Order: sequence, then C-alpha cells, then structure tokens
Amino acid sequence: MKKPLLLFVLLSLISCGQALTGATTAEDTITIGFVGPLSGDSAIYGILEKNVIEIALNEINSAGGINSKQVNVIYEDGKCTAKGAVSAATKLIEVDKVKIILSVCGAETFGISPLAEQNKVLVIAAWATLPDITHSGDYIFRTIYSDEVMGNSLAKELSKYKTVGLITEQTNYPVGISTVIRKYFEKEGRTVIEEFYEQDSQDHRTQLTKLLAQKPDVIYLNPNTPATGIASLNQLQELGYKGQLYGNFFGTNKEVRKHPLADGMIFFSEPPVSESPKKKKLFEKYKEKYGEDPAFEYGAAARYDSVYILKNAIEAVGYDATAIKNWLYEMEPYDGILGKISFDENGDVIGTKPAKNQIKNGEIMRLS
Repeated sequence: MKKPLLLFVLLSLISCGQALTGATTAEDTITIGFVGPLSGDSAIYGILEKNVIEIALNEINSAGGINSKQVNVIYEDGKCTAKGAVSAATKLIEVDKVKIILSVCGAETFGISPLAEQNKVLVIAAWATLPDITHSGDYIFRTIYSDEVMGNSLAKELSKYKTVGLITEQTNYPVGISTVIRKYFEKEGRTVIEEFYEQDSQDHRTQLTKLLAQKPDVIYLNPNTPATGIASLNQLQELGYKGQLYGNFFGTNKEVRKHPLADGMIFFSEPPVSESPKKKKLFEKYKEKYGEDPAFEYGAAARYDSVYILKNAIEAVGYDATAIKNWLYEMEPYDGILGKISFDENGDVIGTKPAKNQIKNGEIMRLS
C-alpha cells in the first residue's frame, strides 16, 4: 500500500508546485495555430511573420494576456504549398484543438480553407493575395487585397506596350498575377508571351532565351521570392538585355534594389507603410530582437495588425471562432500600422490598394 500512497503525495506536491510557480494550464491559455513557410526560399515570409507574432505575443502576455489568459502560438511549416499546409492544419485542428490559424501564403490559405470551413476554424492571412481566397469561405479573412486588384493595376500600366514578355514562377501568387494580365490583354487584343520556371528554380536561361527571341516590347519579372527574382536579373544581364523591366513586389527587397539591371525597374507592390508611432515602436523592437529591419514592411505591419484585431475580437466575444468571425464582419475600422482597415462581405480587406514604384540608385521612388 505504500507505493500508491507515495504516488498520491508526489502528485499533490507537483500540483502545489505548479500553483506556487504560476505555471499555466490549458484552461489558462488561448492557443492559436500558425501555418506558414519555415523552410525553403519562401521561409523569408514565414519567418518574418513568426518574428512579428512573437513581438506581439510578448506585448500582450506581458500586459496580462487576453481576458486574463496567456496566448500561445503553435508554429507549423506549411512550406508555401497546399499539401504542406493541409498536413500542418490537420495537426493543429485535430491534435492541438486550435480555433484560429494564422496563415501566410496564398496556396496555404486556399489549401486549408475547406478544412477550416468544415471545422469552423477561423483563418486570417496577412498578405495572401490569391484571387480564389475571396470566395473560399466565411471563416477566411485577409489583410491584403486580391491579385485581381494588383493584376488589373499592372495590366493597365502595361497596356501602353503592344507585346509583353512574362517570366513567371510556377506558384500561386505569380500565376495569379499573370492570369489577370492575360485576361486584360486578350480583351485589348494585345500579345502576352509567357515562359514558366519551377518553384525555387535558379536556372531560367532557357526560358529567358526563348522569351528574348520573340522580341517583346517589355519584360515583366514575376517571381515568388527575391531569390528567384535575382536569378532572373542575373541571367537577363548575362544575355545582354537592356530594355525596360517591370516586376512584382520583389522590387521592395534591398538585395534586388542593389542589382545593376534593377535600376529603373518599375514595380507594383503593397502600399507603403506610413510613418507612425506604432510603426516606429514595432520596427525598433524587431531590429533590437532580430538584428535587422523587417524584410517586407507591409507583411510585418499586416501581421502585427491582424494579431491585435484578433485580440480585440476575443476580448469582445471570447475564444469562439464563429463569434469572432461574426465580430470581424461587423467591426469598426481598426486603426493600426496599416491605417484604418476593415473587412468586406468576403473577408477581404477594405482600406488598402497597390502602389506604383520605380527603383532609382537602389532606392524606391513612389510614382503613385
């Protein structure tokens, strides 16, 4: 009989120890899931968001949490693919029992949307632009506009040229942009020449050689990451290209802007993040903690704002995904780092639009 008695005493001591040290239990914690690329070239996006989330969590938990509960995030690598994201989200929903998932890439967000809808789990993406997300479900939100908006702005700009050459990475974001451009140009009776390369590929010489042989009036670089965009720039330079270049948001990257061939490139991107005390505070904390500025200002600001929007929602209606979803559709515009934003009837952000930029001497010049 001594062994059961000893076990009871030990368990009692452990329980008392937890109370004395302030250790939290599941009932004291709000657990949120994260699905984003934490490996491969696309990890530049996932790690950025993870870093920002950690800053926001530290602020929230240090101030007492949400409704007196500490907030914990479980991070899973979605690999910026639908397959990787579904595997990650399945684990978060079935094992970790999360009711909210913070997602990163468009392929990830759209890929997990059926699973989220089926299980009534709220998903909020900071800058997933895939057009299909708009109609992917009532529980899916994002703090950036659709590629339809970006693509139409870009197509109007490129319509001054008769023939446009696109070099596109085969992932959801670049393909979404090129699809919109193609539709616009077909209506205008203009020509689009397009070559594709596989995700994360560093060798685009064959595709670029084919593109240049058809003598397009202008070339649009359409990568998924700065790494693949720089590969295209390197190989275009080797092939002797000297014409006008256009590009997507990868032009915001510092390493891209240093490239000789990028000088003069016009690119469309997320709107600039205006200077404000909130931005200054976040960016100073980021640099102090991680030793560098955020690689993408909009992505950092959007994720930070989305965490605080969720904080406000949970404080108002509790940690219930359906109640939070309804609150988000009805909420007053949130005044964050991005400015005043809210959500439309599809969960798409209201209050932001693309910016037109040009690279000059390594700096970004705002054109509109």
